[in-house]
Amino acid sequence: MIAMGEFSIGVILIEIIHEFQISETDAGGLFSAYITFTAIMAFFGGNISDRFGRKFSLVMGAGIFFFAFTVAIFSPNYTILILAFAFAGIGKGTYAPSIYSLMGELRTSSRGLLIGLATSVFYFGGFLGPVALGALATQFGWRIPLRLLGIAGLLMVVALTFFVKEKKTSAKEKASFARGSFRDVFETRNSIIVTMTIFASAFGFGANISWTPTFLQRAQNLDLANAGLIYGLFFCGGILGSLILSFLSDRIGRKVPIILVGFISALMSYTLYTSIHLFDTLAILMLVFGFFGAPFWALQTALVQESVRPELIGTATGAVQGMGYSSSIIAPLIVGQMLSTSSVMSMPMIVGVSLPYLICGTMILTVRQVRNQDRVTEV
Repeated sequence: MIAMGEFSIGVILIEIIHEFQISETDAGGLFSAYITFTAIMAFFGGNISDRFGRKFSLVMGAGIFFFAFTVAIFSPNYTILILAFAFAGIGKGTYAPSIYSLMGELRTSSRGLLIGLATSVFYFGGFLGPVALGALATQFGWRIPLRLLGIAGLLMVVALTFFVKEKKTSAKEKASFARGSFRDVFETRNSIIVTMTIFASAFGFGANISWTPTFLQRAQNLDLANAGLIYGLFFCGGILGSLILSFLSDRIGRKVPIILVGFISALMSYTLYTSIHLFDTLAILMLVFGFFGAPFWALQTALVQESVRPELIGTATGAVQGMGYSSSIIAPLIVGQMLSTSSVMSMPMIVGVSLPYLICGTMILTVRQVRNQDRVTEV
C-alpha cells in the first residue's frame, strides 16, 4: 500500500501542478520533502523499533503515512500539501526499518528470503500503483483514486494493529534493547562496509530511476509509452531478483549475491548507456539490470542484521537504510548537474549509475562471510 502511494505521485504530478498553479521546482519540492524526512526518520525509526517493539513502530509509521497521505489528498493549498508530504516521509521512515527488522527476525535461517519477499512486494506495489491509479485518475481525476488508496491504507493500519504478532521479550532483553546505540552498530567491520556499499548502490539506484527514462527517450529515441514500458521491466526484474537472489543468499551467504549485484549491474548499465540498441535488446538489458540492480536493498539489509547483536537489529537496519535514502536524495541532483554540463548523456549516466554499482561490488569483496545465521561470528 505504501509503495503504491509513493510511486503513484509521479503519475499525477502534472495534475497537481495544474490544480495548485505551482512550478516544476515547487512540484519537485514535494518529493524532496518526502524523501528528506524519510531519510532523517529512518536513522531513528530502527532504534524506536528496538526500544518499543516492531508492532508499535509498524502501526505508528503506517498510521502517520496514511494520515498524512489523506491530508495531502484533501489539502486546499500548496503549503498544506508539502507539510503533508513531509509527515508522510516521517511515517515511511518509521515503518520501513521496522518491517525489514520484523521480517528478518521471523526465521533467521530464511532471513534473506523473507526480507527479499518484503522488497518484492514493495516493487510490485511500485509497478502496480502507477498503472492502476493512472487509469483511474484519467476517468475520475487525481483525488478520487488516491482517496480510495488512503482508505485502504487506513484499513491496513487497523489490520496491523490486530493481526501482527511479534516475539515476546523478557525484561532483561528489553533493557538490553534500550541501551543499544548507533555507536554499538558500527563496532563491527561488516557494518561499516555495508553502510558504505549501500550508500554507493543506492546512489546508482537513485540516479537510475531518476534519469534512465529520460535517457531512453533522448538517447535511445523511444517515445514516452515505449520508454515507460522498457523502464517498467527494471522493476519486473527486481521483483524476481529480490526473491531469487535473497533465497540464494540464505544458501551460500550474502557476499556472492551482493558481488553479482554490483558487477553485473555495472556491466548491464554500462552496455545500456554506451550504445544504441534495438527495442528487444533494450528490454533484455533492462530486465537483467533490474534482476541484479534492484535487490541490493534486501541483500545488504540482511547482511547488516547478521553483523550486529540481536538487540541492535532495528537500529542497524535503520542506520543503513537511512544512509541509502540519503544517497538517493543527492544522486538525482548530482547526475542532473552533470547532464546539464555534458553534450552527451552516456558519460554522466555511467558515472552516476554504473560506477557506484561497481564500487559496491568491489567493496563487498572485503566483507567477512557470516556463516552462522543465528548469531554474529568474527565480523
